[in-house]
Amino acid sequence: MKSFKNIIRAWIGLTSIFGFFGAWAMLAQSYKPSPTQPLSVIAYPTLTELAPMGTNFTSQPDVNLQVVIPATPTPYPTQPPQIFVARPRLRTSGS
Repeated sequence: MKSFKNIIRAWIGLTSIFGFFGAWAMLAQSYKPSPTQPLSVIAYPTLTELAPMGTNFTSQPDVNLQVVIPATPTPYPTQPPQIFVARPRLRTSGS
C-alpha cells in the first residue's frame, strides 16, 4: 500500500511538472497581437485662471466665526470586565 501511495505521488508530481511546462510552451507559441498604431493625442480643455482669494472675500475676518477645539480628547468608553467561569470538562478514558 505504501509503494502504491508513493507511485501516485510521483505520478501527480510528474504530470504537474509536464503540464506546467507544456502550457508554458503553448503560451510561448500563441498568437501575438500586432503592434497598435499610436493613439491620437486628446486635447484637454484649458481651464481659466482663478481670481486671487483677496478679491472674493472681505478683508476683515468674521468675528463671530470661532473654532472650538477641546483641550483634552474624550477617552474611549470602558468595557465591562470579562468574567471567566471555569466549566467542568467531560473527560473520557479514550476509546
